[in-house]
Amino acid sequence: MKNKKLEIYGGAKIKVSFIELFSEYVSPEYKVSKTLSDKEIESAIILNEGDGLAGYPSQDVFYYLVQPEIQKLKVPAADCLLNVHYYLEEIAYCTLEKAFVRFPAIIPEIMAVIQEILSEAKDRTKYIVESLINSEIYYMFTNDTEYNGKRNDVIPRFAESDRGMEPIKVYVKELRARIDGYYQLVVRSVRDSIPKVIGSFLVKAVQSKMHLELTRRLTQNKVINDLLNEPISVTEERKRLNETRKVLERSLKAIQRDPE
Repeated sequence: MKNKKLEIYGGAKIKVSFIELFSEYVSPEYKVSKTLSDKEIESAIILNEGDGLAGYPSQDVFYYLVQPEIQKLKVPAADCLLNVHYYLEEIAYCTLEKAFVRFPAIIPEIMAVIQEILSEAKDRTKYIVESLINSEIYYMFTNDTEYNGKRNDVIPRFAESDRGMEPIKVYVKELRARIDGYYQLVVRSVRDSIPKVIGSFLVKAVQSKMHLELTRRLTQNKVINDLLNEPISVTEERKRLNETRKVLERSLKAIQRDPE
C-alpha cells in the first residue's frame, strides 16, 4: 500500500508557513558573508574611511555590508504573509460554498466583500512586518551576551592560524565573523516576531472582526440584498396562493355550516 501524503488544514497549515519562514538561514552552516568576496569587503573598508586618516576603520563598514543582507529578509517575510492571506481566502470560499449551496449566485458577491476585508487586514499587517525589519536595518543593537562577549574587541584578536596573514585579511576575516554572528541574531529575532505579527494582526484580527464587519457591509450592499430577496414573481405568486387559500377556507366553512 502506497503511503499517502498527509493533507494539512486550518491552523496547522498556517503554522507550517511560520515554521518554514527563514528556515534556510538558521542552519549553523549558513554564512551570509559568503555572498561577499574579500575584494568587495576590502573595497567597502576603503570606501567608508571617507576623508579620515587611513588605517582607522569605521563601524560604517559593518553597516554598509550587513544592512543590504537584512533588507533581503523582506522578500520571504512578504511571501509568508501572502501565503497566509491566500489560505484564509481559500478557507472563506470553501465555507461559502457549503453555507450557500442553494444560492450559488450570491457566493461571488459575498466573497468580494470578504476579500476586501482580508486585503485591508493584510495591508495593515504588511506595514507592521516591514517596519519590524526596518527597525533591524536602521538601528542595530543586541543584548546577546555571547555575541557581545566575543565581538567587543576594537582590534581583532590574532589566532594562531592568522600568523603571517596580512592585517587587512585579518580584519576581513573578523568582519565576516561579526556579520555572520549579528545576521543570525536578527534572523532568530524576526523569525519569532513576524509570525506573531501575522497571527495577531491578520489571522486573529480577521477571526474576531469578520462577523461584525461582514454583517455591516452586507447590509449596505444593494446587489447582495437584491439577491437575498425573493423575486417579485415568487412574491406575487405567494400572495395569490394565500388569497386562494382564504377563499377556500371560507367556502369550506360555508359548506359545513348547519342549515338550521
